[in-house]
Amino acid sequence: MSTSGTPLTITLLNMNFRAKFERISSKSDIGKQIKNGNKLKLIRSKMVSILLAAIVSFLFGYLCASSSIISWLSSSSSQCLVSYGTYKGPEYSNGQHTLPGSDCLIESPWMAVRRHSVVIDSNTSSTPTVINDWLWIDYHDRVNIVVGMQTSSGSPQVIRVLNQTKYAIPERFQKYPQNLALVGGIIEPNGETPLEAAKREVLEELELVCDTWIGLGGSSDDDDDDGDDGDDSDDGDDDGGGWRDRSGRDWNQNKDAALASVKVGGQPFRTDVNRGIGWVYPFLALDCHDVINDSVKDFVSIATQVGEEDLEHQDTVDLSIEDFAISVKDGLFVEVQWSMSASLALLYIQTND
Repeated sequence: MSTSGTPLTITLLNMNFRAKFERISSKSDIGKQIKNGNKLKLIRSKMVSILLAAIVSFLFGYLCASSSIISWLSSSSSQCLVSYGTYKGPEYSNGQHTLPGSDCLIESPWMAVRRHSVVIDSNTSSTPTVINDWLWIDYHDRVNIVVGMQTSSGSPQVIRVLNQTKYAIPERFQKYPQNLALVGGIIEPNGETPLEAAKREVLEELELVCDTWIGLGGSSDDDDDDGDDGDDSDDGDDDGGGWRDRSGRDWNQNKDAALASVKVGGQPFRTDVNRGIGWVYPFLALDCHDVINDSVKDFVSIATQVGEEDLEHQDTVDLSIEDFAISVKDGLFVEVQWSMSASLALLYIQTND
């Protein structure tokens, strides 16, 4: 009698089939897992390759930024890498020592930071040294004025200065008598002369006009020629004593009427001989007095192209000549250009009594 159709036989056959099916399914799952794992490895490999390529591209771009990218962006004279407004002030170049292709990195209406390529005559080598990453700051030229007030006849003049807060001066040094300042500001880039800027600043900040103006630190009498060609001629300035100062600024450009009130034509001083930051013109103004009427303002061209009214708090301080000298000696004019201008004014006063 056959038992192939018995329930026990059917059950055993079903169990055998299930076991085979499970083995096949297991192998299939393993194969899928291996296949999926290979896909993940491939994806990870591609992601790593893309990331590495991005890093290499970034580094390459960063390294090239100092040459090709910046040069391309600065191919237009008015374009900088970063701009907060257009700088319209003087731009410095030192003849053959400044190679063509200055790159503008960042600018604002107040200044421009540039990268110069500079040729330096070396003390240790017969071959000139070229520095391609010389950072230079073009900044507006400025005026500082020591203001002497009129007093009763025969009395020494009183020096009027300022006590004011400034961002770069720590707060604990900002109160009088620890901090004194001079009247001053930028020379507007609209053709304004140093003397015009000085008169404007005194009028704006102190509401004073001054009868006597003295440019400190040099004289046009000492500059009959430009000093570089041995020519004793006056370079063609036959129309009223015009002259060119060491910054290259021409004081004779339609400004002879303004020069008439200057006893001594002053020379400017470089703020930083390595980084530039403009020139400073120091003045001593004497016989200053209050504005009598608004018509006096016609003598000074008020220019607000760049410079604006000071926002910091300031008070006026009147000092005798003796107290002024003590303040200079004690270093109370804490900014370098204030201290320099005050010292030159004091020397002039002491040697011209």
